[in-house]
Amino acid sequence: MLISIVIPVLNEEKYLPIILDSFVSQTDKDFEVIIADSHSEDKTLEKANEFKNKLNLKIIEAERKNVAHQRNAGGNAAGGEAIVFLDADYIVKKDFIEKANNILTNKNIDLIIPFSYPITKNPLWIFYFFIQNYICNFSGLLGRPFGVASAVVIRKEAYNKNNYNEEVYVFEDQHFFQTAKKSGLRIKYLPNLNTYFSLRRIEEDGVWGYFYFNVYATFYYIFKGPVYKKFYNYRMGGGVKSNK
Repeated sequence: MLISIVIPVLNEEKYLPIILDSFVSQTDKDFEVIIADSHSEDKTLEKANEFKNKLNLKIIEAERKNVAHQRNAGGNAAGGEAIVFLDADYIVKKDFIEKANNILTNKNIDLIIPFSYPITKNPLWIFYFFIQNYICNFSGLLGRPFGVASAVVIRKEAYNKNNYNEEVYVFEDQHFFQTAKKSGLRIKYLPNLNTYFSLRRIEEDGVWGYFYFNVYATFYYIFKGPVYKKFYNYRMGGGVKSNK
């Protein structure tokens, strides 16, 4: 099964080579990588092109500086039977594609929410996100699935029925999980399919800023629905302000 990896980017010259390196070493080579760029002004595309001889790589130019729009642009261009959406500051282990392929081939699942962990040696953050993963798993049992991060694996036919809402200001990924559940997609949390993400948001915004953003957005979504209004100076990619 061909799997399409969709990575939205905006000024990601620092992180993009790291995630692409993690795909070069995959044990299962049946995948393509689609980079949905939103007019980066640094060396992001130059860094991406360095991998053209190492990966089955496509680079597309998105019309808007909007991560949901970029994911949709990449998803619509995907040629695989399944899509993996990952942000540029992620990495995966070398058996990620092999595991995802085996699961999708052998199990009746439409959408997988991997367990996501921070790239850090700090035991407090490791423990915090360990607990968060299981809380999110429990939320799925309650019929309101949340994810620790934006990573998702979805069959292409399921994605075609459940695109990202490009008008949601933040938590567009959590909204994606919620609408997928409402549309009847079969969702599964898998602790043995992991992704790993940078703590750069916490480093840039500070611990209190990070918790304010996530707690506010979570409770707003639970009690009022999608967050369409701007309540926080949310920045995309390499610290660039979003035009959402």
